[in-house]
Amino acid sequence: MKFKILAFLLTAAASVTLLAFGLFRGEFVKALVNGALL
Repeated sequence: MKFKILAFLLTAAASVTLLAFGLFRGEFVKALVNGALL
């Protein structure tokens, strides 16, 4: 049972990290594009 909880926490943490990284990278790319256009 503990292993299932640990696996679930690891999966949730990984997905949240990927989501945050994707959002951050998207904002970073948008800022770069806006800076290049200006």
